[in-house]
Amino acid sequence: MAVLDIKWTTADRVAPADSAVTGRSEEDAEAERPRADKPMLVWIEHPRDADPNEKISKITLDPDKIRVGCAFFTCIKMTADAAAEDRLLADTGKEFPRMVLITPDYEVAARLEGKISSSKLYSAMKKTAKKSYACNFDKRVKTLIKLLGEFDKIENERDVLQEKRARGVNKGEARKIAKEREELDEREKEANEKRDELLE
Repeated sequence: MAVLDIKWTTADRVAPADSAVTGRSEEDAEAERPRADKPMLVWIEHPRDADPNEKISKITLDPDKIRVGCAFFTCIKMTADAAAEDRLLADTGKEFPRMVLITPDYEVAARLEGKISSSKLYSAMKKTAKKSYACNFDKRVKTLIKLLGEFDKIENERDVLQEKRARGVNKGEARKIAKEREELDEREKEANEKRDELLE
């Protein structure tokens, strides 16, 4: 399921470019202040040791709630050198790997470094989401995870129908299978709509 795949991008800079606001009113300066589409989860990788990076990838980021929660963030991987040159990230810690969570207003909301557990990361995500969204982040993530269970059920029921058909059926059974397939298509459509609504 796509919502479980974390979409990572790479960047050399996270902080917005400085803009000159001299001579402008406070209101004008506020109106021109940059704002991102989503909060950001920045993963600054260990520059020399691949093992801690591997642990982040395979252990810290593995739970469903982390994977689903990442859909609400722009997920960025950065090198230690690039982070050291970024004015938002330069003073966020000394250890690697490091996770820095930033609101859409470019405020550093949380930072984690060294050994990063899934529970600590999820707490930091909730804290950042609270500053970034009007919705209840934790509730949406849990609802989405339940919805993933519905997608699994639909797929399993389709497999059962496929097996029945492969064994050979009469006309009456074929009509029944066709009807059940239509019902599964409708359930999938409703689940997709619900998923899109939750991710909005």
